[in-house]
Amino acid sequence: MCRLESISFDMEKRSGSTFCLFDSLQSGVIGMLTIGLHRKITVNYMIDALNFIQNQAGVIPQKVLLDKIEDSLSISDVIQRVKAIHRVFEKVSKKDNVDKNQSFMN
Repeated sequence: MCRLESISFDMEKRSGSTFCLFDSLQSGVIGMLTIGLHRKITVNYMIDALNFIQNQAGVIPQKVLLDKIEDSLSISDVIQRVKAIHRVFEKVSKKDNVDKNQSFMN
């Protein structure tokens, strides 16, 4: 399923996304590792992988509870923070493009 959505790790380029199963599927705990040439590329891989998880899982519960209350993790918070990081990278790249296009001759 992941490869159909271009979510994979390229061994030759040493970049992409991969998932790690920490316990069993019944525990509901997986890890995700994304590696890219630059931070922006890595965040793009994260966005794609998290969108894939959301599309496959359907409506994700607000909280995924583990054994202890302090181990609770809000998946929606993770998605929101990664998207916020992505927006910052987009703003920086747009600003860099505007600065490069400006001429001092005007």
